[in-house]
Amino acid sequence: MAARGARNVVAGAPADEASTELKNLVGSTQTVGLIGLVSDISAHVDRCQVPEGVTVLAMFDSPEAMGAGLYQALRDADHADIDVVVAWLTGHDGIGAAIDDRLRRASAGSPPLVPHTL
Repeated sequence: MAARGARNVVAGAPADEASTELKNLVGSTQTVGLIGLVSDISAHVDRCQVPEGVTVLAMFDSPEAMGAGLYQALRDADHADIDVVVAWLTGHDGIGAAIDDRLRRASAGSPPLVPHTL
């Protein structure tokens, strides 16, 4: 389920779709929210230098923590009027696989994004 205010949810593994989409969205007119595991996000985005227009909605320490806080993060996106939620997939088994499945299904219903590069 995408946040009510979010028009798109983009879900991908850190090294491919989500990371690329985040870079493409920076500088666009859309507000962007970011959700994922601390280890994945910190490998691709310096929290101290989060690009303008990108809001870190939630950074979780583990797939279990992400499972417990995912829906709150999506509600936060709704309240913050986020246009696009970029969510890193966990790549883990168990609860991580369930989270990844949920994010993939949420992103499947999103309309395609207009490409934007810096």
